[in-house]
Amino acid sequence: MTFTPKSEGRISGAVRTVEHQVVNPRGRRRRSRGRWNGLRRFELTENLTFDSNATAYLLKWTGEAYEAQSDVSFEVYDAFSKFNQNDKPTGQDGARGYAQWCWDRRIWEIVQLEHQSRWIKFVVDDGSGFATTDSSVTVDGVTYIDGYEPDTAITTVYNEPASSDYVFEGDDDDKGKAEYDPANDKYWIHQMECP
Repeated sequence: MTFTPKSEGRISGAVRTVEHQVVNPRGRRRRSRGRWNGLRRFELTENLTFDSNATAYLLKWTGEAYEAQSDVSFEVYDAFSKFNQNDKPTGQDGARGYAQWCWDRRIWEIVQLEHQSRWIKFVVDDGSGFATTDSSVTVDGVTYIDGYEPDTAITTVYNEPASSDYVFEGDDDDKGKAEYDPANDKYWIHQMECP
């Protein structure tokens, strides 16, 4: 019976893995059992900018809720500019998500991030209503759809520009729907109830 030292077995295993990757570069690499393998929950402490990174706090489960650990901060990266705030409703300070450790760049890359509500339903709260000459209108009774509620409650929505003046008009207490524009941090009226 031939005796093979453990170290020699590890080397031959590594060689086989490398050979497999040369032949089949799309083949799955062996999983690392290191302590950095897996995901981290986090909460952003600042806005995520285009093609950049932001500081985040580690989120820890307390048994009742996830709480940000202000004594454990690290950088998270938006590797493919999927989550920045420039043209997407994501990446605001306080947003929560998951990051995965990437060995090749040695950084925490964001793989999931919650976003601000993409849509809202509202009720016009203006005694005289608003006309197609008004660029914005005061609202209340806001319901947030598909995302989290922003820190500052929405009390103003904006009228979509037309070739002349603006598109929508409505009376006090009319209901409508508005879409979030992250580049300008505004909700634009998308629909109003018919008179």
